[in-house]
Order: sequence, then C-alpha cells, then structure tokens
Amino acid sequence: MNGCCAGWRSSRWHTDYGDSAEPGESFQKVFDSYLPALRPLADRVGVDLNETGPVNAVQQLLAISSSTLLLVTLGVLAYGLLELIEAVGLWLMRRWGEYVAVVGTAIFIPLEVHEIIAKVAWLRVAALAINFFAVVYLLWTKRLFGLRGGYVAYEAERRTGSLLEVEDAALIPPERERKPAARRPG
Repeated sequence: MNGCCAGWRSSRWHTDYGDSAEPGESFQKVFDSYLPALRPLADRVGVDLNETGPVNAVQQLLAISSSTLLLVTLGVLAYGLLELIEAVGLWLMRRWGEYVAVVGTAIFIPLEVHEIIAKVAWLRVAALAINFFAVVYLLWTKRLFGLRGGYVAYEAERRTGSLLEVEDAALIPPERERKPAARRPG
C-alpha cells in the first residue's frame, strides 16, 4: 500500500471513530455503527441479531477487562511455548517430547469439563471424549508415567525387531542352494 492511501485510510479512521484512551472503544464504535446497518438484512432473512452467536461473542469480548485480556494473552503465549517445546522434542525423537505432548493434550480437559458444566452439548461431550481418548492412547502406547512397564519396557520394545523389519525379511527370498559345478577334466 502506498503512502497516500495509507494516510487517507488512517485519517479517515481517526475522523470517523476518533482516538480513544481505551483500546476497545474504537472497535466498539465500529461495531455499533455497522450493527444497525445489518438489521434490515437480518430482519428480511428472519434473524434476530441480538440473539446470534457472533454478535453475542463480540459483545462479550468488548466487555472483557484489560487484565483478563492480559491473562488470556499470557496463557496463549505459554501454550505456544509448550507446543514449540513439544515440536522440538518430537522432531529430535526424544522421550521428553512425548511427555510434553501428553501434557499439551491433557491441559484442555479441565476447560472442556468446565464448558460441559456451563452447557451440555453433544459437540462439547464429543470433544472431551476425543481429547480424553487421545491422552489415554498416548499414555498407553508410549508407556508414559510408568504405565505398562514404563521406560524399561519401552526400550525393550524398541530394541526388538519392528513389524516392518519382519515383513521385509519375509519378502526377501532365501538364497538358493548352490550346487557345485561339475568339474571339467583337464
């Protein structure tokens, strides 16, 4: 975008919505100006804008205090860091990466339970079931936290031949017995 258009857009924004001390106030003004413009279309389609999910979500977001936004931001950054650590551990094929993967997966179970307590919906229950199954699957198959023999059993399993190695060995034809060649008199 060149300088003249960027300057026009910026000056128009400040003229229409102004500079405000609160970061959400200008967004609130935009939201309040566009919502009435959408009402005729919503009425024609038969949608009550005051009861729709997106409008309610935006109104709830605008009501959040800055300290809550700071906590959410820190939580998202911490989770991003956790996922980065998990990715590095799994990329390097380290066992601690598997532990971090389980923690990163299980961290949402309390939030999902809270959501189900707030309102039971089949999608929320399905998400909790899938997340719970993923945690149990990781714990069981990777023998984490001492399950099924823990690290010792995990290493013993790793040292045995894998199924692919066994299948590959079965596909290689055995060497044919070589018969000694008849000697020529000579």
